[in-house]
Amino acid sequence: MNKFKFHPVGQGLFYTGNIASGKYNFVYDCGTESRKHYLHNAIDSYVNELSFNSYNPSIDFVVISHLHSDHFNGLYELSQRVHIKNVYLPYLGNNKSIIKVILFKKLVIDVNNGNVDAKDFVNVAYELACQLYGVGEGRDFHNIDEPKFLGKESENTIYDEEGFCYSRQVEPSTYHWRFIFLNKTISLQKQQELENNLIRRNVDLNITTLEEIIKNGRIQDIVDAYRDTFKNQNITSTILYHYPIRDKATICFNRRCCMNCGRYCLTKYRSMNNVKQDTLLTGDAEFSNQLVKQMILAESGLTKEKIVVLQVPHHGAKENWIKIDGTGIKAEQYVVSFGLGNKYKHPSIRAVNDILGRKEKIGEVNQISSFEYFIY
Repeated sequence: MNKFKFHPVGQGLFYTGNIASGKYNFVYDCGTESRKHYLHNAIDSYVNELSFNSYNPSIDFVVISHLHSDHFNGLYELSQRVHIKNVYLPYLGNNKSIIKVILFKKLVIDVNNGNVDAKDFVNVAYELACQLYGVGEGRDFHNIDEPKFLGKESENTIYDEEGFCYSRQVEPSTYHWRFIFLNKTISLQKQQELENNLIRRNVDLNITTLEEIIKNGRIQDIVDAYRDTFKNQNITSTILYHYPIRDKATICFNRRCCMNCGRYCLTKYRSMNNVKQDTLLTGDAEFSNQLVKQMILAESGLTKEKIVVLQVPHHGAKENWIKIDGTGIKAEQYVVSFGLGNKYKHPSIRAVNDILGRKEKIGEVNQISSFEYFIY
């Protein structure tokens, strides 16, 4: 049995997958902008479930789709509670030291309300560094390995007007399951733009270790340069497409929600035989025809028939919905993760009405409602 779940974290996203009855476990995003206890409770429930798994009480990989806190600010807690073998991060150029600083600013310093400074940085962040960057026990802090960045440049790559292009990475099949990552990479010109923004703020590009940068107090300057270069981080979202490699299976949907959450609870259970059993996780991605072409190159067949489960991008925001809808990608079951009463008014009326107008199924995930499904 293979179990997948969108956890009830409010305005954010926390998705988990358990392949072959828990022999292989993965996570896509782990964060929220709602009250932290929702995310804490979801992590607690998930970790407890893993702890009872005699096959594999650890996480084989975590994907952080992009660097908005509502998609990753639970990673620190998750890393303290369970062993994470690999973390995949958005690839935004070849200056890995700069990206490390951004991540540690967001993952360690921001999450801990700034209670990390140079003198105790190593003690506080060392364990997380081990897990994020593959540092073995007993290794020196200054010898941190490079993180696993998805994507790579190519001499023949064609970039769009913003200096981005999509690349893909196909993971080796695991327990008859295939994982395809798609994300935007940046051109050399975009990398140069980032370096120019750093130089403009008098950041010494020869400083390469995190400890040096923290001691020199340049973290905020680096963060500001990064923000100026990548103004819309949604477009950097890594997309994960996964499915079993077999011809026949059964998929069952099970909504768990309150008794009064309205018309989106009409379908509690559904099973289908001899259908494709794929899932498309989109983060906050902005879809385009170029991205769909990459999906076709990945031999996924996304445009040939409906996807079974599709996470609606960016919590159902209108602009993101219009873009993915315009590519022709359709689904049997749409899932939108959002916070009740959120200030962004997600999901948009346009997205909900479009889905319901086609008589497709829509599952809502928020503070009190989760969505899980099983593939046998």
